[in-house]
Formats: sequence, structure tokens, C-alpha cells
Amino acid sequence: MIRLYRECGVDCPIRVDHVPTLAGEQVGVPGYDVLGRLFAIGYLKGLLEGVSVSE
Repeated sequence: MIRLYRECGVDCPIRVDHVPTLAGEQVGVPGYDVLGRLFAIGYLKGLLEGVSVSE
């Protein structure tokens, strides 16, 4: 989907939502914890970079 968005010229903000709960993390509100959010942001940045490199 990231590649398709880029090919279609979509230029808008993107954010992670409903992130995984990682082992050892204290669950405050499931899907919104800090470690899972950091993981998801890194994963998203990797996807964005991978699409940029392949062009």
C-alpha cells in the first residue's frame, strides 16, 4: 500500500494506530502503549524508506 500511495502521488500525514503490546510492557490502554508505538513507528519508517530506495 505504501508503494501504491507513492505511485498515485498521495502526499498526506501518516501515523501508527492500534500498536502491538510488547512482552514486559504494562498495558494501560491496549493498542496504545509506548513500547509498541515505538516499534510501530520504526516499522513504518522502514516501509517508507524501503519504498524510497526501490524507486
